Amino acid sequence: MAGMWYILDHDAENVAYLYGNLIDDLVENQDWDFGKEIDWTADDPKTQALLKEAWAILADEIEGEFTEDHQKVIDQTQKEEWVLRKGEHVMKLSYSEGRILSTSEDFPMDVIERIKQESPCYKTVDSGN
Repeated sequence: MAGMWYILDHDAENVAYLYGNLIDDLVENQDWDFGKEIDWTADDPKTQALLKEAWAILADEIEGEFTEDHQKVIDQTQKEEWVLRKGEHVMKLSYSEGRILSTSEDFPMDVIERIKQESPCYKTVDSGN
């Protein structure tokens, strides 16, 4: 049984560049799911308010003009990550750099080792897990 792909076609080239055929094998032959998650986060209240306002304008929830400042805050706060998941096992990988950001507790070491050995752009990061 194959896993599920949760990426768009235009992301497939980036997956292949960073991970070669490894992710294909994990999804198609070992029942892992792989996708891209996008979030927009900000720590300071002013940026959070501008971000909230930008999304409300885009969603037609409030009246207002979408400005360059709105676009700038969306661009600056956007965070994209790849997510490899199977059951309770979750690994988050950098979208642009091909490095491991975090793993769930007891993530299978054989998969981590395969990523280290087979991924063309792998860079290790101490994730604390």
